[in-house]
Amino acid sequence: TLNLMLDYGLTQHSIEANPARMLKPKDFVASAKHSRDRALSLPELRTLWCALDQATQTRKGIAKTSTLSIITATAIKILILTGARRGEVAGMRWDELDLEAGTWTLPSNRTKNRKQHVIYLGKLALGLLGTMKPLSGDTPFVFDTGRNTGHIHTDSLTTAINRLKKSAPLNELKPFTIHDLRRSAATAGGEHRKGKPHVIEHMLNHQPLNKLIAIYQ
Repeated sequence: TLNLMLDYGLTQHSIEANPARMLKPKDFVASAKHSRDRALSLPELRTLWCALDQATQTRKGIAKTSTLSIITATAIKILILTGARRGEVAGMRWDELDLEAGTWTLPSNRTKNRKQHVIYLGKLALGLLGTMKPLSGDTPFVFDTGRNTGHIHTDSLTTAINRLKKSAPLNELKPFTIHDLRRSAATAGGEHRKGKPHVIEHMLNHQPLNKLIAIYQ
């Protein structure tokens, strides 16, 4: 990280040398992080979905820390259904959606690999987005905060999940993070929809590791 940052400083002529150039991870007895492999099963996703529904209901005696806004809960549901990145969902714009065709077109400046990406939306996702129309239909963002600050922050989704995990029934599940929802969508695509690996990779907008495939296919 230091090398990348300081190399950028060099290209911008902000510094004259990169003092971290010779540092290697082994110098700090550091190693690459273990790749995560947590994917929620369909019953676990159903439990999370129900917890989101319960958290948006106004009930007496329920602490504010156990409640969520409709906007936040719906954004997390869209994460579950699409496997998109949290930043892509948080910043979803109405002009990116074609609700009649059932598509969500992410422009290149909103994707990690800087390539336009089309996500196909099922009936459940379209229904959820339809419920957002009365709340944010007159603003650019689907998940608008309503406080003149634009769309919800990506960290708000992470915070919401972490809050819900502190109480039943989510505290009974094996620990998971919000990024695991993306992996869960990919896993379900293979296990339950019998999708081929290259199709699932395309669904996630991953660049093929093989450069020949990336260029010609």
